[in-house]
Amino acid sequence: MKNNLHKHVAYVYDAIAGVYQQTITQPTDHLDDFLAMLPSGASILDAGCGIGTDAGYMSEKGHRVCGLDLSPGMLEIAEKTHLRVTFCLQDLQDPDFSAGSFHGVVASFSLIHIRKDQVIPTLQKYHELLTPDGFMFLALQSGRSQEVFLKEPYKPDETTFLNIFSLDEVQHVLSRSGFNILQSWRRRPDAVKEFDFTKLFVVAQKQ
Repeated sequence: MKNNLHKHVAYVYDAIAGVYQQTITQPTDHLDDFLAMLPSGASILDAGCGIGTDAGYMSEKGHRVCGLDLSPGMLEIAEKTHLRVTFCLQDLQDPDFSAGSFHGVVASFSLIHIRKDQVIPTLQKYHELLTPDGFMFLALQSGRSQEVFLKEPYKPDETTFLNIFSLDEVQHVLSRSGFNILQSWRRRPDAVKEFDFTKLFVVAQKQ
């Protein structure tokens, strides 16, 4: 089931990569609040980097960024657009790097595409990859805890798997994974649509 889900998510993102290039042009909200906590020239992993908008922005700020994704279509755009970032085709649930390789990990709207029973193991892997007292930035779809398949807004003939996180759930999985929440922000949807949920942004630190 895990491999099939990953293949489907990658297939859908391949199909909408060109649309993303035209629409996802600004870094994720509150990314600067996360970067302010890192040392200059920090090493950062962007897990589920997509077309590399966040990765490119962090690189422009002087950080050493590695972006990974399972969508070849997204990575093709990222590599052509953000030349100073290292990109690789990898599973965000099991990044292949040595322990303590990164000062920061970013997972911006990427954990929403993995199943709930895989969230804590994935966060524990990020914990391992971070330096002591390293930081993590998460952007999530938030609301009533659920796993759903919804129509992909940029490709309505396909569905996208979404893991929607409740606030209590986020606190639980981060605590279980060895992180303390330092700051969090919420942005409510602008309109009532099937795909619109409250956006939750979290900065957490490795215990």
